[in-house]
Amino acid sequence: DTAVQVLARGYAKTIVVTGYSDAAEFMDDAKIADARAFSVRSALVRAGTAVEKVKIGLGKQEEALVPTPPGTKEPQNRRVEMSFRQE
Repeated sequence: DTAVQVLARGYAKTIVVTGYSDAAEFMDDAKIADARAFSVRSALVRAGTAVEKVKIGLGKQEEALVPTPPGTKEPQNRRVEMSFRQE
């Protein structure tokens, strides 16, 4: 609800939702990261946010919270981040 309220109150004009994955997930990392971001976008839209106000960002493996070698499971790297923009 808080993200929806930030937009509704005019504190931000858009939300950028960026998904990330770890290097051990079976599907293509980019597809998994995108699926996470689109899932959050869908939840925001269901909660009342206009779809055009939610942008999807591109997460990179180099931006892992916990650096790991390829094939290593790290739950902290499986995440979605939201940033609020005035543009």
